[in-house]
Amino acid sequence: MNGVGERQSWLAWQQFRSSYAIYEDLRSYLPVAEAVASVRDQVADRKKKAADKPEALAALEALNQKLEPLGGSGPPTLPGVPRTAPLTFATITGRLGQLFGVLQEVDAAPTAQTVANINELRGLLPPLIAKWKSVTATDLPALNEKLRKAGLAEIKPETTSSGVIGIDVHVRAGQVAGEE
Repeated sequence: MNGVGERQSWLAWQQFRSSYAIYEDLRSYLPVAEAVASVRDQVADRKKKAADKPEALAALEALNQKLEPLGGSGPPTLPGVPRTAPLTFATITGRLGQLFGVLQEVDAAPTAQTVANINELRGLLPPLIAKWKSVTATDLPALNEKLRKAGLAEIKPETTSSGVIGIDVHVRAGQVAGEE
């Protein structure tokens, strides 16, 4: 291959790597974002039914407060997720989706700023996953016990994407978009 062909091949590879990293993150994290939204919807429903059950109502409100940093107060407005929006699953995956679109619009390597944005956003996901795992491992079972005692239906994380809620985080140092 001549120098021009090699450079074009390298640029295409950089674009592919960045796009694929985002694709894999979205494929992994969107079911979790759906599960968070599902739990929040169920919490809102149970709160209506627990109006006369103060212990269950307090537990539902406590869980809702823990879910706020994960799910926010609602889905981001698309297109365009403002940089000032809270960093929740919805806003982070929304921004990653936008960057994926940017990468797909051109046949060139991503700019340094695009790679930096991708890496920053991908790095924000593991702490959210850790919080979600904590909620589902401890807080949700405790809440469900209180709901059962109050005669209310349990809350179960649900997703329509793949049914996979517990995932292993695959973002590690040195394995983010644009890095060797």
